[in-house]
Amino acid sequence: MNKQCHLPSKQTESKLVVFFRDYYFHFISEKYVRWSYLVLFCSIVLFFSYQASRIEPDNEQLQFFRDSHNYAKARSWEHNDFLQDDPLNYVTLYIVWGLKENDRSTCDFTSVECTGQEAFDDSFDPNIPQNQMALKSFCNRLLNISEEDINRLRIKRNSKTNQPEIACFTYNLESFFEEKKREFGLKSVDLGLPWDYNKTHNFMKTFPMFYPTVFNSSYKYYLDIPVQLWLLNGYSFSSSKDHQMFYELIGEQRTGFSQELLNTKYYYYGNKLKFIASQVNTSLNIYHTSFAEGIPVVESWEEFVNSEMAKMPPGLQNGFQVTFFEWHWFYVQKILVSLNLCLVVGMSVDYVVHLAEGYHLSPHKDRVSRTRDMLEAMGSPVISGACTTLGASAFMFFAQIKFALQFGIFIFCNIGFSLLFSLGFFTTFMGIFGPENDSGSLKSIHSSCKNRYRKWRNYYM
Repeated sequence: MNKQCHLPSKQTESKLVVFFRDYYFHFISEKYVRWSYLVLFCSIVLFFSYQASRIEPDNEQLQFFRDSHNYAKARSWEHNDFLQDDPLNYVTLYIVWGLKENDRSTCDFTSVECTGQEAFDDSFDPNIPQNQMALKSFCNRLLNISEEDINRLRIKRNSKTNQPEIACFTYNLESFFEEKKREFGLKSVDLGLPWDYNKTHNFMKTFPMFYPTVFNSSYKYYLDIPVQLWLLNGYSFSSSKDHQMFYELIGEQRTGFSQELLNTKYYYYGNKLKFIASQVNTSLNIYHTSFAEGIPVVESWEEFVNSEMAKMPPGLQNGFQVTFFEWHWFYVQKILVSLNLCLVVGMSVDYVVHLAEGYHLSPHKDRVSRTRDMLEAMGSPVISGACTTLGASAFMFFAQIKFALQFGIFIFCNIGFSLLFSLGFFTTFMGIFGPENDSGSLKSIHSSCKNRYRKWRNYYM
């Protein structure tokens, strides 16, 4: 027996399509309803605009876990309730000579673990007397910095002495030799900067117990001799405050002149200074400083250091300022905010564009019929798309990672307000003020201009 397949003569319409075409359209077409809608949404826009004008950048650092998470509680207690003056909580800045950015030419561009090879600035030369005096002038400028610059650069003051927490080696080096003159038997000898060949040669001859060989005039690394003696506390090898402060800020490299000290097999003299750094402690708390507060300080330090380096003689002009990671972290926060701002623009206009396309494709000429066709064609896709996105973002409300939680709230609110304004404000506005016939059509404007040009040409030609 052959079975006949009967197809329905008319496809069943979606309930959503019927709702938007008939019920919702008639609701917003009511005279009092549509004008009330416009007043309501205009009031909402004014309220949101006022609230937006009062928004200030968040003064807190980006938080990884939500406040209720145990790790977040422990972090908050550690950085807010204990050890308020712990130096590790504050940004430490270094002004460095002799180093360059690591050479990452051997690293794959996608690798985040490869740090590259350490690179040195071969033009760095602190041994020339002119360069030594330039370093001394810079240190004096830094140590005697004005109150205005202290506030602008957020330099931290010592809680006991009220002095800026700045470590610059020239002052400590000269203070050490001034104190040791009598002990060295060189009371009448000038041991301050600068050190040249003659001063270094005579000094080494005075201490044969340290330097069995006195170098000839081909030795150019004059500054390393007094710096090493100072860092090792007169070769007593006992720890000193200067040693603790500057040992990691000054680096040496062995050369063809390097020889063992007589009283030890672990230290060599005659080396070359490879890098020198000054250290400045700032009052920026790593855990409480936002990018809005931190980035202006970064830019102020960059401007200050660049202006100082421009005054330096050749051999010292490549100095730069750097932190371990804090400067970069401020910009990472700014990038995350910028990412959200980029997303909000595209997602906010998405539903309005769909509805506008439905209005544009309507075969009718009057705005009322076009609005009805717009809701019939695009109302169901818009509400369906919004529901799926709202549902997906709602699951992010349960995330323990703070950024995922904030991003979920951001997406949910963005889609919700976009849906509200597209089906509420935009639809009502088009029903009252939407273009009719060919008004607003670029094609019609082009045809009108073309016809007028032809009439003008026929008239004058």
